[in-house]
Amino acid sequence: MFDVVKMAVAPEGGQVIPGGRLTLALTLRNASAIVDRYHVAVTGVPAEWVTLDKTVVSLFPGESERVMVTLAPPAGVATAAGDYPVALTATSEDDPTLTATQAVALTVGAVGQLGMDLLPPDTEGRQGAFRVTFTNGSNRDETVALHARDSEEGLIFMQEPDEPIRVPAGGERVMMVRVRPKTRETIGEPHPYDVEFKGVVEGVDEDDPMAAALAALLVRQGRYTYHPPITALTMPRWLRRLPALLLLLLLLLLMLLMLLATNKPATAAVTAVAHAINPPAKPAKPTVPPTPTRPASPTPAPTATRPAPTPTRRPVVAPTPGPLPRVKRFDARTGSNGALGLGWDVTGATGVSIDGQKVSASGKQALNLNTVTTIVLTARSASGTVTRVLRVAPPPHHTITKNAPATTLALPSIARFTAGVDPATGVFALVWRVTGANNVTLDNRPVGAQGSEELSRSDSSTHVLRAVNSLGVVQSSVIGPQGSSRVAQGRVVAPSPSIDRFVIVHERVGQPYLLVWRTSRAATVTLNGARVGATGSMTLHAPLHSATYRLVASNNGGSATGDVRLVVSSQ
Repeated sequence: MFDVVKMAVAPEGGQVIPGGRLTLALTLRNASAIVDRYHVAVTGVPAEWVTLDKTVVSLFPGESERVMVTLAPPAGVATAAGDYPVALTATSEDDPTLTATQAVALTVGAVGQLGMDLLPPDTEGRQGAFRVTFTNGSNRDETVALHARDSEEGLIFMQEPDEPIRVPAGGERVMMVRVRPKTRETIGEPHPYDVEFKGVVEGVDEDDPMAAALAALLVRQGRYTYHPPITALTMPRWLRRLPALLLLLLLLLLMLLMLLATNKPATAAVTAVAHAINPPAKPAKPTVPPTPTRPASPTPAPTATRPAPTPTRRPVVAPTPGPLPRVKRFDARTGSNGALGLGWDVTGATGVSIDGQKVSASGKQALNLNTVTTIVLTARSASGTVTRVLRVAPPPHHTITKNAPATTLALPSIARFTAGVDPATGVFALVWRVTGANNVTLDNRPVGAQGSEELSRSDSSTHVLRAVNSLGVVQSSVIGPQGSSRVAQGRVVAPSPSIDRFVIVHERVGQPYLLVWRTSRAATVTLNGARVGATGSMTLHAPLHSATYRLVASNNGGSATGDVRLVVSSQ
């Protein structure tokens, strides 16, 4: 089927991060035999991402026009990373059934990183409990598996949930980990275990340097101390002085007595067996205690020298964790003066520090960086500690100088020069209007840039209008009336093109430098000899080098030239 409107887009796809932008050049051509208007629309992404320099294009048959489309996903974790099937559509105004569509593959990159917190860092008892919180500060959902181990391989770990978890973009997920020794001793001393918790993100290339940096951020160290039911601290001092074998016999006897007291049938059986082995002896007569030979001393008896038993130390149960401090903001931004600054805002914390230095809960701090620097923020409360890690790159040390475009980049324009009948007076007259001229003459006589002059009906001469500026001369001619109805209009010289904008743009730190231009009335436009569109931009990729860029806009009426000089010098 024949397409009445042709579309072409360059580039046909691209990648952009939240807060960045991708500019597309869409070219429409009317392949029909009639004049038509086309409405341009973009689908596949939210409307607030899209900017069009024009939404309606009027085209004569065979004529083409370019529409600049800018896709700018907003900054923040709300902009999900991934692939977006963008469709550019042009619809005929006369017949809405006539449409053309061009597909563009847009990829939104991932920004931000995953964080990990451990609470409490130390626990003790017959078993321990840890809470591991994963906080996703990026714009992409992440699936994380938790690996836990101790240096002695003497602990059993029980995770809940016991499978990898999915952490949504901008959200957090919690995993509970309970630990206990593989061998739990009844009698002994407290035994500490050093525990390492490591988060592993699924789908990450291990050879990627950024993956190695992320893995280092997802490691936390903890400690669990096992307390046996009976330790040296839970026994009286006189009992601790007994030999170990005697102590063991006493403990066995104590356990036997406890068993007899709670199980009467077992007590009877044990007693019967004991009587069968050793018959009970006859009871002896009770012995009367002797009478004391001297009265008791009025001095009170001395107190026992044995100290009171030390209170039994019970296993410490980890308290239920309360809310952790919340880091609402921790980032680096470039101010209007180009200076780089660090900002933070923390709530629910009793103490906040940056790289070990105490700071207020919220504030700003100027950064003077020469290399990529890692900055660590730590927020503490009674419930635990939250850590955030930020890697900041210094702004590029370049000095950019550029010249302004020339103030006059076009020849004069004769907007009107005709001979005709004035409707108000009914007389013949010459009428003219000129723009962009320093000097205007009519038949070699100076005249104003706009005016009129009566003609005789018998005048058949040729009248010449000349407009002059620093770039050259434009002239037009009109033949006077011959008879009462004959009026011939001369050909007006086409105005030359102009360069409306030609500058280097750098919006903020982290974004590339752009060379941006916009021309008017140009048939061809070249940048350093290569043909480009009438309006467009070019990314200046790092590393930057000193260079001169020349833009030339041309048509049959002349040409306009603009230069931009880029100077890069290390500071």
